[in-house]
Amino acid sequence: MKMRFRRLELFCRQSVETLDLDHDVVIIRGPINTGKSSALHLIDFCLGAGRLYQTEALRKELLAARLELDIDAYNVIIERESTASRVTVTWRSQSSVPRSATVPLQAGPNDSEIDEGVVTLSDLLFHLAGLSVVRVRKAPSDDESELIRLSFRDLMFYCFVQQRYSDSNFFRLDDPARIKSRDAIRFVCGFYSDRLSALTQRLEKLRQTREANDLSVEQLLQVFKEVSGGADLLELEENERSLAEELLGAEKGLRDADHQYRSATHIVDEMRDQLRSLSSDLSDGESALLRQRQRMDELEALRAEFFSLKFKTERSQVALAVLGEAEFHYCPQCSRELEPAAEGSCRVCKSDTADAVVLSPQFLEASRRDLNDRIGEIDVATERHSASMEREERRVSRLREEKAVLDAQLSDAVQRYDADYVSRMRQSERVYARLASSLRELRQLLSMHRRIVALRRDTSQMDAEIRALRLAIEDEQLTLVHAQMRVRNIETAFLTDLKAIGVPGVDPDDRAIINTRTWFPRIQSSTEAQDYWDFDSSGSNGRRVLFVICYALAVHQVAEQHALPLPSILLLDTPTKDVSRDVNALIHDAVNSRIYDLARTDLRETQLIVADASFLEPPADLDVKTYIYERDAGLISYYQE
Repeated sequence: MKMRFRRLELFCRQSVETLDLDHDVVIIRGPINTGKSSALHLIDFCLGAGRLYQTEALRKELLAARLELDIDAYNVIIERESTASRVTVTWRSQSSVPRSATVPLQAGPNDSEIDEGVVTLSDLLFHLAGLSVVRVRKAPSDDESELIRLSFRDLMFYCFVQQRYSDSNFFRLDDPARIKSRDAIRFVCGFYSDRLSALTQRLEKLRQTREANDLSVEQLLQVFKEVSGGADLLELEENERSLAEELLGAEKGLRDADHQYRSATHIVDEMRDQLRSLSSDLSDGESALLRQRQRMDELEALRAEFFSLKFKTERSQVALAVLGEAEFHYCPQCSRELEPAAEGSCRVCKSDTADAVVLSPQFLEASRRDLNDRIGEIDVATERHSASMEREERRVSRLREEKAVLDAQLSDAVQRYDADYVSRMRQSERVYARLASSLRELRQLLSMHRRIVALRRDTSQMDAEIRALRLAIEDEQLTLVHAQMRVRNIETAFLTDLKAIGVPGVDPDDRAIINTRTWFPRIQSSTEAQDYWDFDSSGSNGRRVLFVICYALAVHQVAEQHALPLPSILLLDTPTKDVSRDVNALIHDAVNSRIYDLARTDLRETQLIVADASFLEPPADLDVKTYIYERDAGLISYYQE
């Protein structure tokens, strides 16, 4: 995994501190409490460390950090505030436009993908490096344990040798919370191939499906036993056939009874015919009665009009007798004297008398007699219609009474006729419903049994596939000869580095052996099989630190030689801890020299960043950047304790 740091910027309360990291080797040296280790921890912090290993200076002054680096073909800038659990990442390549995203260190329920399969900072770093996600067993010794993602942080175990762990813990392999560091070295060495990863994931899915099947079978069996009452399958199937036949018989009985009821002549059909005829006569009578009432109203209105005309005629006759010969000299309305009228005009209204209608006494008398005759005719017609209407009312009343009696008789007859039929039908329907319910429940029980059989068959098939997958995984693991070879290479490089530094207790004929189950290396004597020493039995803290430093250098040498998926960066925090120059100058200088030699040869493509109290002057032909911190001018230039 090709990586190279370019620059680290620290945003403090009073300054912005910049470290130029764009060199093959970066050395940060100085006395204690000047910020040497903090610089390395800040790089690790930007790469996703859970929390910052804070000194008093960082806790008081640091606001944020920004790391610029190259990952494969991408230039990447990572920015993180001192207390944040998210980072802002900007990346670009020569062939793409810049992109930026704020991503979490660990995925939460509300975090979404920024690219396919990319949610966290670890996912993004793998994505930029062109690596696919690798899944490993949560418990490596248990083939049934769940699969979890291998993260970038797991690889950083082998890229950052921290001072606080270097003499007490060998890459935290024995820390249950960090057991994935073993998976990380397996992945780096190639024990996880693409095919092995695919087989492992397929096995995990099958195992989960099989567990779900087993749970379903167990639950269904429990319900089946409770509901079936201990009956076996043959008995249940026989019961199903019997119930089905009984249900068909009950259904046929219902259909026959309904057909017989509908087709038989009903005892009340004649009464219904009579009632329909009676209803028709009643409707006609009520319509005729309504028409007669309307005619009576018309005659009454005409008689009233004739009486009005008769009254007017009699009044005109009286007026003519009194005023017929009178001459008006004064207005009958206002008593004023009337003007003389022209000849042929009325003295009162001045109208032309030639057009006036002269009402003679004979005309008025004839009109009065005619009106009396008309009124008499109307009275006769009224009496006749009144008598007819009374007869019709009596007839309609009689029809209504007959209809009410017939309605009551019909209702009683229907109730008496249908009672037996309804009783029998309800009983038949209850029997049918009971049979249908029993058959439905029995068929559900049989369906449950078929489901159990199908699940067991699926489980059997999955067991066969699981066995085949496990064999395939074992075969794939056996074929990983290259991975075994890389482990042998690490053993060789590890022993070479120990000898080059002159670590006490390493003899010329000794061998380095790495147990690929625990990944703890040991130095084996060539004479006695039980004569060996390892990290835990190395004795002094100084030898433990050298043991860790040489192992980290060996892993990176082999990773660079075989282009393994390990970040091409190595941060060494105080590699001469407990073997400082005033304690053992020979070994101290040998460590420095070995780092320089490897930077020119086997680690020339790996960027080394080393923090220590003292260091040899670097060779002139090596690209080295040295930072020298003092008590009053450390990582944060203005800060003093």
